[in-house]
Amino acid sequence: MWSWPWSSRPSRTSPALTGYRPAELGSHLAYLATSLVLLPTATVWSAGEDGRWGAVVITVALLALAVVVVRAETTWRPA
Repeated sequence: MWSWPWSSRPSRTSPALTGYRPAELGSHLAYLATSLVLLPTATVWSAGEDGRWGAVVITVALLALAVVVVRAETTWRPA
């Protein structure tokens, strides 16, 4: 008998739905808050800058955001 192709696959549930919590919850929440605040703050700051310094501010903020996202990922993964 024919069955749906996804019916035979094992169920994979997100760790967030199964109750997994990171070991360093405070650090993880700080990284998430920083990722939400960093780029808007840099955008407002760069709007007031003259010349190419506004672009430098945005570039530094984007590099910092990349670091924050990687750090947030490392705190979320189970050991």
